[in-house]
Amino acid sequence: MPRLPRIHYPGAVYHAMSRGVDGRAIFHDDGDRRVFLGILGETKNDFGLKLFAYCLMGNHFHLLLRVGDSPLQFGMHRFLTRYSHYFNQRHKRQGHLFQSRYTAPVCDQGAYLFNLPRYIHLNPVRAGLVAAPDLWPWSGHRGLAGTSHDPLLDKTAFARLTGTTEADLEARYADALETVGAGRRAPSLGELALEAARRGGISVSALLAGRRGKRLTEAKLRFIALARGSGYQWTKIAAVLNCSPAGVTLLWRRKVKFVPDPFVKSRGWGGTGSSS
Repeated sequence: MPRLPRIHYPGAVYHAMSRGVDGRAIFHDDGDRRVFLGILGETKNDFGLKLFAYCLMGNHFHLLLRVGDSPLQFGMHRFLTRYSHYFNQRHKRQGHLFQSRYTAPVCDQGAYLFNLPRYIHLNPVRAGLVAAPDLWPWSGHRGLAGTSHDPLLDKTAFARLTGTTEADLEARYADALETVGAGRRAPSLGELALEAARRGGISVSALLAGRRGKRLTEAKLRFIALARGSGYQWTKIAAVLNCSPAGVTLLWRRKVKFVPDPFVKSRGWGGTGSSS
């Protein structure tokens, strides 16, 4: 039976997916994932694509993309071919890396489109890999939630497409994630405080005592990033940190002084973030 032709029109939005042949892994380590995202970024620029969400799993990936004048198939062909050549050469293998051709249904530009990023970014939660999407570094969740800067994402274009502002987009996205995936509970603020303190090399009591200092500020910002990424509101975060909501948001606006985690540094990306 012949393959059906791909649907194309300028401005179409697609949910592109592909998995490894026979369900095998398409990423062996973080180095593979960084190369994959690097090639994705170059492909975006070369073919005029806009990226609204993405998630890298062990044996498959998800991309939410909008095309320009060039059909998606041209960009995806180059993208997947380049990554396959890299992967085969690095891991000394031959043959196809991806199973059949990628799938890319056209997405209606309504409420369904707005909810797709949540579905895509909750994949690691549904798979039981992490308790919350913020704890999975290989997706666009942190960038869309506003807890770190993700240069791959085109938030301004997505906000315009959904008829909102970037700030409202972040707020609506965070609110939608308060019920974190498939009946799994979100980590409590206490658990997130423990995690932020552990990563910062300080005690929880020091984190919540209201004292000042570079390490304490970095730990507080990490805690805020984790809490916002898990869907918690400013008022609840402020209560845990024993300060006013205005104080928390002021601290967050001054996050340019925050030293990013090694994960973010390894990509050469700015902004705040947290490694898992």
